[in-house]
Amino acid sequence: LDLRASGRRPEGLPMAPEVGSESRDARFADALGLADTMPLVFSIRDNLATLIDALGATDREAHLADGLAHWWRTFFDPAYLAHDEALPGAADAVARLVAAGATIVYLTARPGALAAATTARLRELGFPAAAAGAVLVTKTDPREGDHAFKVRALAWCARIGEVVLCAENEPSHANEMHRAFPEALTVLVETRHSLPAPPLEPGVVRVASLTDAL
Repeated sequence: LDLRASGRRPEGLPMAPEVGSESRDARFADALGLADTMPLVFSIRDNLATLIDALGATDREAHLADGLAHWWRTFFDPAYLAHDEALPGAADAVARLVAAGATIVYLTARPGALAAATTARLRELGFPAAAAGAVLVTKTDPREGDHAFKVRALAWCARIGEVVLCAENEPSHANEMHRAFPEALTVLVETRHSLPAPPLEPGVVRVASLTDAL
């Protein structure tokens, strides 16, 4: 789901004004203007560090600890799902797949507590959700690693029908999908992903958007 069909932009930074208000240094708010133009990476830690470094603060680790603590408290708050945005063409691409008879599985490592809010936001963004042909699968145990969760979820997907298309933004997950469903088209949507990342297995196709996979 995240960064294949929708995503938060910038990564984790909708929380930045509140991080600034809780920071030990009120000047943190002065760096927030960088959020619209700074080079962003997948890591919230690295993005916060870039903002903090822009201040020239001497207590970098203290600011970073404050910011990360706030992120953990708020990132999984349903209120922040309002910052999710549809990637260009993604909602239309998913609707076309459903219209063609496919069952869409939105697979996300978001916790189950966010399932209702995620479904509501998907509908607001124009995605088929909570309807025939669309299923949202979330993580039930927050202690389970994302990779282990997705491997287990892929085994479930194999039981509900023939898998014809897999889309991912994480190279490691895309490789796992390709191994699980070698006859399906597996695409890596080139948005952002965590580092370091393994090389893509032969057969995984890079695309700029989900529309390019249709």
